[in-house]
Amino acid sequence: MKLDNNDGGSAKTPASIRDITIRGVRGTMELNNLVRGNGVGTQEGVILDDIRLVNQGAGIAPDSDFKGAWGHSSTDASYEVSHAKDVVFRNCRLVYSKHPEKWACDCRARDAEVAFEGTPFKCGK
Repeated sequence: MKLDNNDGGSAKTPASIRDITIRGVRGTMELNNLVRGNGVGTQEGVILDDIRLVNQGAGIAPDSDFKGAWGHSSTDASYEVSHAKDVVFRNCRLVYSKHPEKWACDCRARDAEVAFEGTPFKCGK
């Protein structure tokens, strides 16, 4: 969930994402998940409820995949939350099936207000 589809360079959009709940998701992941504002628009009131993911990725990845498709970057945190407020992880679970040593933390929050309710995430900054 990003306000802009880039990490720099072009003008930032003063858009908003507010009061959204994502609930009951089950699946696998290889790259990290983002709740990313841009410092201009607003991203707030995001609730991730009962999300169960198996992380099969290998941590840090460049901004393009093996076919050259852009927008596939990944950091060493399974969830990255930045420039957002009132983000709640409620009863979420994360399991690492491959390369757990490549991930520094479950969730990294920067310039963000994040709460964890019934969610045993290892967090970093």
